[in-house]
Amino acid sequence: MKKILSLLFFLILGALLTEGFQCASPELTTAKLAIRNKEWKKAEMNLESAVAKNSKENEAWILLAQVKEELGKYEEEANIIKQASKNVEDKTTKATLNDMERKLWYHHIKNVLTNIISMEPARTGKILTRLYIC
Repeated sequence: MKKILSLLFFLILGALLTEGFQCASPELTTAKLAIRNKEWKKAEMNLESAVAKNSKENEAWILLAQVKEELGKYEEEANIIKQASKNVEDKTTKATLNDMERKLWYHHIKNVLTNIISMEPARTGKILTRLYIC
């Protein structure tokens, strides 16, 4: 009987200890639901709150940068990526942030070139010549 009670005690203790590590903050959970429903402003607000409470929350940083992109707030997205890189220690998350930063640069350069090409030809030539000289 004593062995059974001891075994039961350790099983319950083990279940309780591992359960605690699976819980996300309420803000992160709410933000994920908002993202699923494409409620970007609500997600943004909750994710900003989540990273303010816990700056080491890898998933919240990644999601916040993605939400900023969805909202078209590219400068804020770049700032979030920089902040996250300083606060996050996980190599996988850092690699994801680096990929996000490269994607952001790609889209920015693509938009600049699209705007240059859509200008009148004479002006486009002057701008491209200046870019080539630099």
